[in-house]
Amino acid sequence: ANPFVQPPPRKTAAPLPSLAPPPVASSSAPPAKRPIEALAGSWTGNGRALEAVVDGDVLEFRVTDPAQFAPQDYAQGEARFALRATDEPNVFVVEDHIRPNPPSGKSFDARSRGTCQEVWTHANGEPLRARFDGARLSVDFAKIEPTQANFVVEGVKITSCVGLRDLKAGKVVSTLTRAE
Repeated sequence: ANPFVQPPPRKTAAPLPSLAPPPVASSSAPPAKRPIEALAGSWTGNGRALEAVVDGDVLEFRVTDPAQFAPQDYAQGEARFALRATDEPNVFVVEDHIRPNPPSGKSFDARSRGTCQEVWTHANGEPLRARFDGARLSVDFAKIEPTQANFVVEGVKITSCVGLRDLKAGKVVSTLTRAE
């Protein structure tokens, strides 16, 4: 045998398959937030504090201090308005949950809660939208002006509202910023 010639490789059995589970792909980066989730947290606008909370595919801006919304009778934790995503990442559909101001000298009775609120998504024939510019959230709201005829009153208490949906809604814009 020639010492400088390598022998042919020996045939060996194929390796046995591993019983260990396959490696799992992982990333140290957290999953990207949906644009609507990035807006969750505390906001203020016009001296009123709101807490933005994700609820499924909706971002509800909830009342934190009902006294800031007096005399409209919003309850703590009640949605003042809500946003839904659109095809544009920083533009949202607005659902404005309006409770009107009561007539002078009147206040809402607990019985009025079910009828003295309407949800508006359009005003002046246009959809309500919100736009986030990275620092400020500009929100279109509907503005209604009910008359005495829209309130059912017993003494000084409003027990229900009628015809709010039939009122013409104008549009107003309010700007919110993140609370510190």
